[in-house]
Amino acid sequence: MPARHSSIALALAAALAATARAGTAKVHVAIPPRSTTTTPVATGSPTPTPTPTPSKTATKPGSILTDQRTVALGFAATAVVPAGPVVYAVGADAGKVTVARIDVAAKTVTAQRFFPGSAVRASVGGGALAVLVSGHGTTVARLDLHTLAVTAQRTLAGPAEDVLARPEAVYVSTPGRILGLDPATLQTRRGLAVDDDPQQGANGAEIAADPRSNVLDAGIPSSAHPVIDVLDLRTGHVLARSRVQAVVYADPQGYGDDSWAVFATGMMAAAELLTPTGHVRTTLYQIGPNSASIAVTGRHLWTFAPSFRQNIQCRDLRTGAVEGSEPNPAVGMATAADDTHVYLAGNTSLSIYTPGGA
Repeated sequence: MPARHSSIALALAAALAATARAGTAKVHVAIPPRSTTTTPVATGSPTPTPTPTPSKTATKPGSILTDQRTVALGFAATAVVPAGPVVYAVGADAGKVTVARIDVAAKTVTAQRFFPGSAVRASVGGGALAVLVSGHGTTVARLDLHTLAVTAQRTLAGPAEDVLARPEAVYVSTPGRILGLDPATLQTRRGLAVDDDPQQGANGAEIAADPRSNVLDAGIPSSAHPVIDVLDLRTGHVLARSRVQAVVYADPQGYGDDSWAVFATGMMAAAELLTPTGHVRTTLYQIGPNSASIAVTGRHLWTFAPSFRQNIQCRDLRTGAVEGSEPNPAVGMATAADDTHVYLAGNTSLSIYTPGGA
């Protein structure tokens, strides 16, 4: 999960200084179960999330990460976006944003694109790579998946926090509103209203959706009442609003119509599996420090805590039960996974692993 750049002024900053983001691997401290407050907002009929067959705990000894390959990037990646046979790495430093396309099999960087800016988010969907660049203003751009040529670009009137590319639209989260942009021209087609805490001065929500689903989850920043809004993208209605025990926000990742969300609790991180009605299916209380992150793939849930050299863990996608664990090979900045590989970004390189063992 990528580093977060919300401009949120809160008294909790000191508690989070050592673990700056809630979208990375987390530490283990006993956290009492919370009472979940869920407010149904509208009715809808999302399709049920496929329930995977529970996996047994891995018993085969040996590494769960094999066949390490390292690719020199020349910059520090803050986010890694897998896309089948290629992976995209993005990072910002000294007022310059770098976007790189890496061929996984060839272990080489095949294209690069540069933008002026101090922060970047990226998402693949609808046959293109969408990037959101912040700095002196906010720019959203659509890039060719092969050459990284800019095929559309737009400057937004205000701040934005996150981007999600899908075939029907490129979604950009802004304070209290998620903009649905035309996937070809990036002009605004509609706006989706979500919960907002204007006192926090946040740039917007953390947004995610499974490409197979019409349900979008938005983690709303707030120091007092962080919530996850569940939206039906067909109607624009908020299906449910679920409160989470986060210090600032929850970072969701779609899993069918459900969503895994990871969040910092102050001393540690937790993760929950939520339904479209806001019901909590599963809660994991001790997955790492506040900076812990997760990766939802078609087969597993991965949890990371690279900044603390805490174990990388492969988990059952439905229950969160640990199926395999391995010491983190190096302190990293960004992590990701898909069905075939696990990615760990270091200072100026990207390590690519193939999951192994049971």
